[in-house]
Amino acid sequence: MRIAWRLLSTLGVLTSARAASACPNCSTARVVRGLVFADHPWSNLAVTAAPFVVFAAVVWALSRVGGTPRNPG
Repeated sequence: MRIAWRLLSTLGVLTSARAASACPNCSTARVVRGLVFADHPWSNLAVTAAPFVVFAAVVWALSRVGGTPRNPG
């Protein structure tokens, strides 16, 4: 019964979804492009990438902590 419910809910979501549309050259797109690339694109890139770097550092640190040493042999 759960499988049927999941299937029906998935079909409901898929049939109600609409295609995404974008306007690459409308006035809003030009304003956003100007804000992103105007004065400091590298700081915008750094702010975008920072959460991924922090997450990777936390995962790496947690993988190095605790547990018993692995014996490769």
